[in-house]
Amino acid sequence: MLLEDLETFDLESLSELATDLPQALDVVIRKIRQNPLVVYSQPHLLEMPAIACAVLLSQIWFESPLDVTPTFLSNPLRVKEVLKENWHSESISGLISACAHHSMLFHNPPTDRDSILGIMEDVHHSLWHNYALDWLNLFLNTSFGRSALCQLEVPWPILLADKELTSPDLSLVHHMGEGIGKTSLIDVFNSLQSKENNRPPPICVTHPFAGWLFYPSVPNIPNLSEGDVEIHIALHRRLQQ
Repeated sequence: MLLEDLETFDLESLSELATDLPQALDVVIRKIRQNPLVVYSQPHLLEMPAIACAVLLSQIWFESPLDVTPTFLSNPLRVKEVLKENWHSESISGLISACAHHSMLFHNPPTDRDSILGIMEDVHHSLWHNYALDWLNLFLNTSFGRSALCQLEVPWPILLADKELTSPDLSLVHHMGEGIGKTSLIDVFNSLQSKENNRPPPICVTHPFAGWLFYPSVPNIPNLSEGDVEIHIALHRRLQQ
């Protein structure tokens, strides 16, 4: 279904479609943000999981938080995104029951490899940033771990830029199989090596300027750039500091 077709649906109909149609949920979220008061004038909407999801992803558009946790949990949508956005809210203790790995991280970060891998796969990297280096070392030191890492899509330049780390610490990345995870870690390795040799960072694969995250200052970079969006945002945040 085309986006322009979805625009013709009322919010209730869109919300019914949104449980199975991601494009419809996008429209629901946008409409809620354009007119947050609609949920007060039509309170029955708050009983719809798609509306609950939209509200949880749009809390800053409301003067006070709305408790839609039970509705959200009845059919959780965009769990990873919702839990990330609400991680520091009062409602998180209830919301995390939507995902075992989020709940695990919140209550008692695990030490076993399988549980950690589950968190790395299911939970946004910003929420396990503090554990990133320890978990990376755990996985790099085994063949199973390296196999898992090579397929894991994580913006490692963001996670490791503020860690005490040298290029030799990452030498085992060269023993990883090919994959997006290896590409990201090779960018880190090459950037650290350039810094240690007093050279400018290399042009990286994940983002051309990713290597600058390991340097004291970041040069002006284009507002639009090819590469990982989150790395691009991290670079601009560094520019603003």
